[in-house]
Amino acid sequence: MARIEPEALADRDLVEVFIARTLDEARRVEELLTDRGVDYVVQVELFGRSLFGSPRYGAMFYVTVGQAQYCRSALAAAGLERGVVEEESDT
Repeated sequence: MARIEPEALADRDLVEVFIARTLDEARRVEELLTDRGVDYVVQVELFGRSLFGSPRYGAMFYVTVGQAQYCRSALAAAGLERGVVEEESDT
């Protein structure tokens, strides 16, 4: 299992579980999810603005709804809690 194209999971509900703000952080997330056998989609997206108004982009990681809590817990346990995206309801 590993990073896959969005079309491969087009028929499944995906939720965002992580926003990587740096390349190093994105690589750590990819390694963790791959090592744990999780299929995930990663896309570069706008996530905010800097203090000076410049757009800020990050690597957004998406997994299936059924694996979202597992992935969030694993990422937080690995010291990556800053980028974990909590959902109120993964349904």
